[in-house]
Amino acid sequence: MARWMAKAIYAMKIMLFHDQLEMSRRGVGGIRLVAFFVTMVYAKYWNEAMIPSYAAQKRLDFITDVKRICDDGVALVAERAMRRHLWYLSENLIGLAIFDDRISPEQKAEMVEGMKRPSTTKNPRRPESKTPINLNRPLSAFCSVRSMQVLKSLLGSQ
Repeated sequence: MARWMAKAIYAMKIMLFHDQLEMSRRGVGGIRLVAFFVTMVYAKYWNEAMIPSYAAQKRLDFITDVKRICDDGVALVAERAMRRHLWYLSENLIGLAIFDDRISPEQKAEMVEGMKRPSTTKNPRRPESKTPINLNRPLSAFCSVRSMQVLKSLLGSQ
């Protein structure tokens, strides 16, 4: 993650001074794409990355924003990279979203209901990466009894 951020900051600096550098059009175009992605999409999510309760919804929002704002090539690469970070949507960690103050009480009630569903048979660390990410799927669809078990262990079975 630190290497990517270093490259992103470097690309933004190059973009600021590209008029003073001798660069090919292709090089400037690539730097422009990276700088645009970082400033318009990535920075927002980077600043909130340390808040675990926001993680699940943020992953879905990130992919939505990338597809909405960036061109298809950037969106494809970003979605492929984000698929490696979908563990917050796993049955085990989705329950942390209950503490996200930006999720409505109705959605939280749906999540609690979802936590009554039986878990999947194979205990996935993250949703299957081969299947397309359904951005319209509510967070409650990722919940199961396994989500409740994790919450109980965090809260000390209160």
